[in-house]
Amino acid sequence: MEHLFLSVLFGLCVFTSTSLADTVPEQVIAIAETFATTIDSENYQAAYMSGSELLRLANDEQILIDRIERNQAMLGKVLHRTLKTIRAVTSPPNFPDGDYLWVCFDARTEHKAKAAEVILVEQRGGIWAVCSYSIRI
Repeated sequence: MEHLFLSVLFGLCVFTSTSLADTVPEQVIAIAETFATTIDSENYQAAYMSGSELLRLANDEQILIDRIERNQAMLGKVLHRTLKTIRAVTSPPNFPDGDYLWVCFDARTEHKAKAAEVILVEQRGGIWAVCSYSIRI
């Protein structure tokens, strides 16, 4: 009986995580893509202002812009991005507990064939907004 209970519980957990991925609001993907393409167009201040309050609390505007510009000088602009994964988290590093989604894109830049854009999007009051952006090699 205990094995049956554990099997059912495991099945519910798997079903729940699969369902979450299937029900991710399209707007979250659009928000992440818009933020990334705003950076591609070098409109860093607009990207900064479109982010969440947490993005602005965690990053001084000029320091964030300098970091993005250094990354672009080293890697070049993103030429192509493809959605790879979306993962729900409730306790991401360096941020308060809450409702978040990691949105990860496979990316190709001018100087790097394989990179990853990682964007953390938070939900607060029913509104999704970017609170962290990085490109990794």
